[in-house]
Amino acid sequence: MRSLLYRPMDSARAAAVVERDQNNANVRISSGNRPSARALVDARSAAQTAAEEAQGAGLVNFGLVVTATVTDPDRLPDAVAAVEQTSGTARVLLRRAYGSQDTAFAACLPLGLVLPRHVLLPTEIREAL
Repeated sequence: MRSLLYRPMDSARAAAVVERDQNNANVRISSGNRPSARALVDARSAAQTAAEEAQGAGLVNFGLVVTATVTDPDRLPDAVAAVEQTSGTARVLLRRAYGSQDTAFAACLPLGLVLPRHVLLPTEIREAL
């Protein structure tokens, strides 16, 4: 099961994020002797995002929750390998929900859960990290 979670970002925070991303991309290009192709693509992407944001486009925080139900414990490594292999080709970073499997499963259900409202760490502190 997969669920895509997203939240629009307020315009003040979006401007700061875009500026930070553009500065980081420029530093990666200028820090080495010869920038990698990936660094050049990242810099072009950051510049395009900055231009679009300056013209009024909004930014969205998004995440993906993937769950796999395995009835036979011996098949768990196969399920893990399948999910990790497809995430690599999609260039998506996944983290396992050790000890929070029930929460991850509930997040995938169409219940209208807003996960950031159910965390112990306040939003202001989380965003500052």
